[in-house]
Amino acid sequence: MQSNKKEQAAIFLLGAAIGTAIGLILAMLFSPRSGPETRAWLKAQGSTLKERAVSEGDEFARRIRTATDAWVAQIQAVADDLVAQGRLTAEEARAQVDDLLAKVRG
Repeated sequence: MQSNKKEQAAIFLLGAAIGTAIGLILAMLFSPRSGPETRAWLKAQGSTLKERAVSEGDEFARRIRTATDAWVAQIQAVADDLVAQGRLTAEEARAQVDDLLAKVRG
């Protein structure tokens, strides 16, 4: 099931890349701008896209860090609860052993 989703994602990304390449080629062929104007426009668009990708990447990393921090906090809380329960259980067992020893001795 997981492999099928990965394959579908890979096919989608390949199709998107091919579609983008074809679109760029057609845009350059039928562009109303001259070559230098088109290159300058493409350069500006490339810079804009790069800035957006960096910004989106930073935002994604921030969201991942936030989610990871929350997950770690939850795991730590569960671990703390388990340790506390273990201590109570050990204390109860110790009390039972002490009671049995007192009965045996006395």
